[in-house]
Amino acid sequence: MVDLSQYNVVGYDNFREVVARFTKTGIYGGDTETMGLRVHHGDRLFSLILSDEEDGFYFNFQKYTDLDENFILDRKLIPLLVPVFANPLTKWYFHNAKYDLHILANDGISVDGEIHCTQAQGLVVYNEHQFYTLSAEAGRIGESKDDAVENYIKAHPELVRKVEVPGKKRRDVIKDYTRVPPSIIIPYGIQDARVCRKIGENQTATILKLASDFPPNLPSIRNVYENEKKLTKTTFNMERRGLRIDLEFTKRGAEFEAERIRAAEREFKGLTGEDYKQSPLLMCRVFEDQKDRWQYTDKGNPSFESDILKKFDSPVARAVLQLRGSKAKMDFFTGFLWHVDKNGFIHPKLNQDGAGHGRFSSSEPNCQNLKNNDEDDEDSPKMSAEEAYFQVRRAFLPHDGFYAFSLDYAQVEYRLALDVAAEMKVIELIIKEGLDVHSATAQLTGLSRKIAKNLNFGLLYGQGEELTAAVIGCSRMQARGYRETLAESLPNVARYNWNIMKVAKTRGYIFNWFGRRCHFPNRELSYKALNYAMAGGAADVVKIGLNRIEEYLRGRKSFLNWNVHDENWIQVHPNEMGVVAEVKHLMETAYPHRFLPLECGVEWTDKSMGDLVEWDGKALAS
Repeated sequence: MVDLSQYNVVGYDNFREVVARFTKTGIYGGDTETMGLRVHHGDRLFSLILSDEEDGFYFNFQKYTDLDENFILDRKLIPLLVPVFANPLTKWYFHNAKYDLHILANDGISVDGEIHCTQAQGLVVYNEHQFYTLSAEAGRIGESKDDAVENYIKAHPELVRKVEVPGKKRRDVIKDYTRVPPSIIIPYGIQDARVCRKIGENQTATILKLASDFPPNLPSIRNVYENEKKLTKTTFNMERRGLRIDLEFTKRGAEFEAERIRAAEREFKGLTGEDYKQSPLLMCRVFEDQKDRWQYTDKGNPSFESDILKKFDSPVARAVLQLRGSKAKMDFFTGFLWHVDKNGFIHPKLNQDGAGHGRFSSSEPNCQNLKNNDEDDEDSPKMSAEEAYFQVRRAFLPHDGFYAFSLDYAQVEYRLALDVAAEMKVIELIIKEGLDVHSATAQLTGLSRKIAKNLNFGLLYGQGEELTAAVIGCSRMQARGYRETLAESLPNVARYNWNIMKVAKTRGYIFNWFGRRCHFPNRELSYKALNYAMAGGAADVVKIGLNRIEEYLRGRKSFLNWNVHDENWIQVHPNEMGVVAEVKHLMETAYPHRFLPLECGVEWTDKSMGDLVEWDGKALAS
C-alpha cells in the first residue's frame, strides 16, 4: 500500500470533519483533477483539492489497487460537498477558475462565494507577460509547481493521445491523469491548490498596494480587479448556457465551403502551375507581375495580407482571397460540429486574459471573431446568393421559446477617443447631424468616408505610413498627406495621442478611464498606447455591461447569452420584452461620458443570428 501519512488525504474517517472545516467563512484555494478536458461532453472530476492557510486536503474518488480503501471515496459522497461552496462570504482562489467551476457544476456543485481567478487577475496585475499559467504565476512569487506528474507522463507515452481538432493548426494533446499513481498525483494536486492560494493572496495584495499608492482622484486598478472577479461568474454562466446550433445548416455550410476551397485550389494551380500553401516565398513568385502594387511592413518585408491582395488586379489574388475566406468559414463550421454537445449546443470559452489590453478571446471553439452581417467592406467582391446564405451566423438559433436579440455598441473605441480628447467639432457633427464617426471625420477632412475610415482605424491601431498606404491603396507620400490632414482636422485627438505615447515611453505604463494598466516594457512600442487605452477602455465598457446585464436579468426567464467583441446577445422570453430597453440603457451608461454618449443598435430574430432585423421597440407578433 502507498504510504500517504505525510499528506492530508481525506478518508471516510475524517470526511465530515474536513468538510466542516471548509464550510466556515474563510479564504481558500481550490483545484480539481479530472478524467478529461471536455467538460461539456461528460468529463468529470476524480479528485478535489482544497487548501487553507495551513495545508491542503485531497478528496480522492478514483480507484487505485495500491491505495487503502479508506481513501477511495464513493462518488455518492460528492453531494455532501455542496455546503463547502455554498457560503457566499467565502473567497475562493482557482487557477483557470471557470474550468473548475464547470467540472464542479457537472456534479451539481455551485460556488456561491467570491471567486478570484489567478489566471485572469494575473493580466490585471501585469498585462505584458507571455504566459499566465499556474507554473508561470508561481515562479513570479518564488513558488514552484510540482512537475512530477508531467515527468511521469513523459516517461509513459501510452498515457498520451493526440486528437485532430478542426480549426486548430496543432493537434490537442490529451493526457490521462487517472492512470498516474496516487503517490505522484496526490502531492501534485495538494501543491497546486496551495500554490494557487498563495498566488491569489499575492495578487490581491499587489493590486490593493497599487490602488493605495495612486492618487484617489484618478481611476483605480481596484475597479478592474472587482469587475473581473464578478466577470468570472458572469462568463461562466454564459458558457454554461451555451449557444444553440442548427446542425443541418452547419453540415451543409461545411460541405459548401469545402467545395469552394477545392475549386479555389484548382484555380490557383491552373493559373500558377503550383500547389497553394501559406508561404511568403510562394506569394512573391506568383505575384511578381503585381510588384508595382506590393506593400511592405515597417520592417521592409513584402506583405500579402488580404486587405492588400484586394488591391491587386489579378485572378490569382482572387483565388487566394477565396481560399482564405472559405478556410476561415470552414474552420467555424467544422469547429461547431466538433464541439457541439448531445443537446445541440456549443459552449465556447470567453477568456478574460485573452489580450494584453483586456479584450476577450474565445476558444473551444472561437466565437469571438464572427463578422457582423452588415460590415461594410467596399473592396470585397460581391457574394453570390449561395455564399451570402452560408454566412456563419446563420448557424446560431434562438433557444426554444425565446427571441434572440443582439445589442451592438456603435464604434465604441472611436467614441471613447473623441470623448476623452474632447474633440468637439466631430462630436457636434455626430450629435447634431446624426453622423457616424467616419462620416463626421470625412466631412471635417474633406476626404471620402472610405479613406476617413481607414485613417481613423490607422490612428487608433498605431499604423505606420507604409501600412496606411497599403490599406488605402495609395503612395506613401499620399498616405503621409492624408495623415497630416487627419491630424489638422482632429487636433485634440492628435494631441492626446502624442501625450499618451510620451507617457508610455517615459513612465512605462498608461491607465485607461477605468483604471486598467497597460505596460510598455519595450518603450519602442509606445506608438500602441492609444490603441491600448481605447481597446482596453472599450473592453472594460463591455465587461461592465455584461456584469450589469447578468445582475439585472437574474431571477427572470430572459438571460444573457453571448458576447462577440462589442456585441452582446440576450435570449428574451416573450413575456419579458421590456427587458430589451433596460439592457440597452445598462450598456450605454456603462461608460460615464463627458461629451459623447455611447450608443447601441438593437436587432432581433426568431430565425437565426444571420437573419437579424432592426428592433423597433414594439411587442412582437405571436
